[in-house]
Amino acid sequence: MRVFRRKTQRLLLLFSLTREQIVRNNSTLELEKFLSESRFPFGRNSDRYIVLSRFPIVTFRDRYRERRLRTMTYLGLFLRLCSLQDVIHLLRQVQEHRIVNARAPRPRFVDYLLEFEERMINECVSIVLRDPGSRLQLVTTQTFIAKRPTYLQTQKERCERYMIWYSTNSVPILKKGEISQIYLPKELKNLYDHHLVWDQYQAEELESQGISNVDVKGAMVFVPRTSGVSRRSQRVKTVTIFDVTPVQPSIGYYTREMCEGNLKLMIVACEEASFQLARQISIVLKPKRSYSNRTDGDYITLIKSFRKIGRVEVVRPETNLYRLVAESNAVISVPFTSPAILAREVGVPSAFACTESKEWMIPNEHHGLPVIRSQRALADWLMEHLEA
Repeated sequence: MRVFRRKTQRLLLLFSLTREQIVRNNSTLELEKFLSESRFPFGRNSDRYIVLSRFPIVTFRDRYRERRLRTMTYLGLFLRLCSLQDVIHLLRQVQEHRIVNARAPRPRFVDYLLEFEERMINECVSIVLRDPGSRLQLVTTQTFIAKRPTYLQTQKERCERYMIWYSTNSVPILKKGEISQIYLPKELKNLYDHHLVWDQYQAEELESQGISNVDVKGAMVFVPRTSGVSRRSQRVKTVTIFDVTPVQPSIGYYTREMCEGNLKLMIVACEEASFQLARQISIVLKPKRSYSNRTDGDYITLIKSFRKIGRVEVVRPETNLYRLVAESNAVISVPFTSPAILAREVGVPSAFACTESKEWMIPNEHHGLPVIRSQRALADWLMEHLEA
């Protein structure tokens, strides 16, 4: 028995591994408003499937119904477009593939599921394009760079492929003595028709990597630009620190020692500026993402100790960035987190700050913003921008 196959003239499929940037308060409404902004080429009235890879969540929005979050697996998406017989056929394909490659190490069940997932998504894309009246827009984020799904190689007659660079910190921080080199896969320039980036600095960086189909669209944090309303106090100045929480095992530059040193430098510089200006400075700390079992426990303990004695206020990772920045008098970021670029875009003084390092090469500026390397220099920068 065939499952009902939904017809549509325009379908958008968005894939991302970054769940906390897609779903807020169990809803994808903010994401939909973001995608509907006039700066993007996505249809305002199209039916949309918004799919979060590696998470059992699919959002379906019908143009004639309320927007809402439906929890289902990829199987749910698949069954909206094809039949149960097709599912069985795909399962057999995967099983035959495993038998042919039986000499390889025995695959884990999760590997079996991931291969099935890939085949299922490829089939969904293929089914959509079988309808002569349909047009498809495939959208991914840079969390998919390593995966490079085969469905992005779809013929482009009725399929447009977009990469949304939701972050500006894809450029690796090099160790001293290392030579800058191509760090993006060569296939990337052929898999996408358009790369949507934050600013001209990012556009030039991608072009230096051989990617020419780049469009500058401004900050892309998956929330509408209009969300921020300034509520700055004239009496108390607010400095927001955008933090990168280290994980175990540590990854590159972001070790616990480096992150602790950067955080302490920022907090002490704020306190010094507060003393010199003889006015209260409220320090707000925004973690990049929610803590997990991979998060460095000692670093979390340090954050909790600062919060307990009132040196910092810690906000939730999913806090609206536009609102948080609008309520700040200045923004300090760990190299090289994207909210610093967002703050500059909305007119809030912004800088990167870090301790000097004998191991890592940190430039003097990034995306046109200063990179401040000492407590004294950072305190001076804060006093200059908080004096009024």
